Amino acid sequence: MRTSLHRNFPLVLALVLTGAMTRCSGCTVTPPWPMYQHDAQHTGLSPNNASANSGTQQWSFKTGNTISAGPTIGVGGIFIPSDDGNLYSFSGAGSKLWTFNFGNNSGSVPAVASDGTIYFGSGNNYFYAISGNGSLKWKFTTGGSVSSPNIGTDGTIYFGSGDHNLYALNPDGSKKWSFAAGDVVGDSPAIAGDGTIYFGSFDKNFYAVTPAGAVKCKFATGNVLTESPVVASDGTIYMASQDNNLYALNPDCSQKWKFSTSPFLAITPAIETDGTIVMGTPGGQLRDFNPDGSVKWTLNTGSALNGAPAIGSDGTIFAAGSQNVFAFNSNGTVKWKFGKDLFLGEPIAISGNGTIYVGSVTGTFYAIQ
Repeated sequence: MRTSLHRNFPLVLALVLTGAMTRCSGCTVTPPWPMYQHDAQHTGLSPNNASANSGTQQWSFKTGNTISAGPTIGVGGIFIPSDDGNLYSFSGAGSKLWTFNFGNNSGSVPAVASDGTIYFGSGNNYFYAISGNGSLKWKFTTGGSVSSPNIGTDGTIYFGSGDHNLYALNPDGSKKWSFAAGDVVGDSPAIAGDGTIYFGSFDKNFYAVTPAGAVKCKFATGNVLTESPVVASDGTIYMASQDNNLYALNPDCSQKWKFSTSPFLAITPAIETDGTIVMGTPGGQLRDFNPDGSVKWTLNTGSALNGAPAIGSDGTIFAAGSQNVFAFNSNGTVKWKFGKDLFLGEPIAISGNGTIYVGSVTGTFYAIQ
């Protein structure tokens, strides 16, 4: 994207307010949090420093229903779906820019493409492509509820559906291919550096699929897979299963190690700058793992941690519990907690200036800085 700062001042101002203008080489803008868990590998690791975030509410906005998905931060806006059937766009200062109504349904965490198109799925079996001004570009019909999307380097959009398929769409909305799993594909797939797509299914299997839609390998677990996988820089894939285990797998789907979180479920982890893996549990424990699977530290928070953590480049770990949004130091101590609402463990997004955004059970969307 190339732009004249004078001719496009309103756009530039919006980028500054959202923290989206993180670098400008020929005025190319890199969004600070463009999809679920930040990147195609779903590491949850932001390139932006969040050490100055002191846990103070900057602004809030009340939607018409529970917010059960997380936000993304793209060029010119912060995007959040509400269970009131609207996708909202906000400036970094909290002004509502536009809404897109997709019916009385829940929506998935959006993903923002390099051209500014916003993609997201919904409980009404549709997958949507929305322009930066909030207008519909196209929609694609599936046979079930649609997961959060991921975007490949070539622009291919990948998402799962309740109709048991992983879909690959071209940017114009045409179907490239679909891959049939044995049951629901309920969460966002992760994409490795070589283009391999990783995802889990309610059929209890973890799959690795090529960019052409052919299966490379699969791994069987003891229960349904409802969480997104995470791909580390060394190619290791971390996958949480409802058999109460966190699995570490090689790219060929062979097991490196597993860790039992029993009696609590394992939740999608995040990866810190040094390769350490951090994960919460519904039992309120936050655990830090070394890459070999040994536990570095465990913290009991007293608040169910049902969502994947988000991590600043400085090492601050953010996670939403049932009663609080927490900020943790990288050594496992609590930095601060924000407790004005009830939270489902919704995903958190980190902006370019370290502000975090999160939704709540009551439908309130918060900016915390």
